Amino acid sequence: MSASAVRWSAAALYVLAVLLMGVRAGQPDQAWWWLGEIPFTAWIASPILAGLFFHSRFGNETARLAFAILLAAIAVAGFALQWHVLFIGPSDAQNGLIALFAPLYQWFGVLLSLALCWLGGKLMRRGDMPSAGEEER
Repeated sequence: MSASAVRWSAAALYVLAVLLMGVRAGQPDQAWWWLGEIPFTAWIASPILAGLFFHSRFGNETARLAFAILLAAIAVAGFALQWHVLFIGPSDAQNGLIALFAPLYQWFGVLLSLALCWLGGKLMRRGDMPSAGEEER
């Protein structure tokens, strides 16, 4: 399977999981509910989808792998937090705020990971850092 197919599959799976979480928590039988759910699902999925888009832009294989691992950790942590807030934890007035601001923190994590992996890739390309599988002299 090509890297592009893996990225598209991961994106589709994440969006589907977020949408199913929203459907389980909401009222999908009401037409008005979908007017709010679609933008909210897009907001929740946007950091991971953007990260998957930028993943293919790395020229260095080690930087690409590091970014993929960090992006997977950010996706799992964000989804687990949303799931806990919606279904496991006690019902609280702040749950809506957590659900609204968790993607903002994910954006921060994605952008920080992107910057660090890009910088690491640049340093490896210049020869200041060894790449994966490359032995130090």
